[in-house]
Amino acid sequence: MPITNKGWELHVKRLGVQKKGSLKRTYGDYQVYIDGKAEGGLSGHMCETIGPGDNKKKNNGKRIQQGTYPLWTQFGRYRTIGYSKDLATPGASHMPGLVLHGAEPRDGILIHPGHPPSLYLSSIGCFNPTNPLSSDDVMNIWDSRARVIALIESLKGFFPNAFVHETSTHIKGATVIVDGEPKDAVPDAMLKEFASANVMATPASLPVSKKGAKQCAEWMVKNFGAELTQAVKGKPMRSNTCARSSARRPPTNG
Repeated sequence: MPITNKGWELHVKRLGVQKKGSLKRTYGDYQVYIDGKAEGGLSGHMCETIGPGDNKKKNNGKRIQQGTYPLWTQFGRYRTIGYSKDLATPGASHMPGLVLHGAEPRDGILIHPGHPPSLYLSSIGCFNPTNPLSSDDVMNIWDSRARVIALIESLKGFFPNAFVHETSTHIKGATVIVDGEPKDAVPDAMLKEFASANVMATPASLPVSKKGAKQCAEWMVKNFGAELTQAVKGKPMRSNTCARSSARRPPTNG
């Protein structure tokens, strides 16, 4: 589902499912756009419960269906205003959060930090922002908390009128676009390649941008992850080493 290029949009792209023993979660990435422009520092990854997405039954414990959802301020266990400033106690009440509407009859679909006692996934339908994770990794509460606060601060600048009173208020023009209903596993090796690509400089001679190449690779993993994993199974892969070696090797004739 494409963004509309209007207003404040949090685009969540689901990549697939991660598993660790009996634990499972949906794993994706996110990027905030304001009037179609990607906002620096407001991107990362997102953990949710597994699918298939379902908005029809309340308290079903599944992720919500892909779609577009308006954002509101939240006041309860998680708060948009007046959340705890305690940086010594993991999960100190109240934690920062926002709430999505539009998934009725389901309610309480929040964006909030991953937190103890379950840092692999702190959700029965909500969204936990995070840094990149392999299937064996747990979330870092302080990183996740900082990401939620960054979203709140951006929204406060976008529509300050919603932050005047401590009562649940519609943040006009702000939406979450949830994209995809994947059921296959996300290959960890490919996720590590994406992470490496993010810190490498982009040669000026490339015919496509680093962002474009990354989007293409993510699309391939999202749609053909299982097939790609099977195709390279048991085959040695030394992509970075081979590339460096090829660059140094003199050309051969014929």
